[in-house]
Amino acid sequence: MLWPYIFPNLLIGLREGLEAGLVVSLLLAAGRRAAAGTGGAAPGGGAQARRMSTAPIWLGVLGAVMLSGSFAAVFTSSARLLSGNAQEAVAGLLGVLAVGLLTAVLFWLRRAAKGQEPQPRGGVARRAPAGARALTTVAFLAVSCQGVQTALFVWTATRASGQTAGSLAGAGTGLAAAMVLCWLLYRRA
Repeated sequence: MLWPYIFPNLLIGLREGLEAGLVVSLLLAAGRRAAAGTGGAAPGGGAQARRMSTAPIWLGVLGAVMLSGSFAAVFTSSARLLSGNAQEAVAGLLGVLAVGLLTAVLFWLRRAAKGQEPQPRGGVARRAPAGARALTTVAFLAVSCQGVQTALFVWTATRASGQTAGSLAGAGTGLAAAMVLCWLLYRRA
């Protein structure tokens, strides 16, 4: 039975996918609310003229998914080249790197939020044209941090269990469930 290999990776995929998906869902919902809140302000175009583009967010997500996939490929190919102790050292170093990256992102977000007044509707709409890079960066950092962690955790679990199919099936199911839950959250927000 593959259940002992599927369940832990399902939880990894679900947790990491929810963490990344929540940020993306909130960015998308804030953009949608900002467009809805300023819908009548544009002459002749209604909500369509003021609609905030979600392309920067999806660009950040796409870049993060590509980065995470690259890390997974590097983990897999390097496993054949490194000894057991070297693999453990690389996994530990990557864990420390992930913690450092997440800490840096948190401090950056805190510093960036200090000068912002709490105006979710008008503030996002006014800053959207100038903040496309910021939206791309936030989406990229949120998804790549969780994606690299997911790749690391699933790779480690797969190596420890020796059960590639079960581990990948569990992680894929967890990520799919996280995407559905985040989509429902977005629709509700």
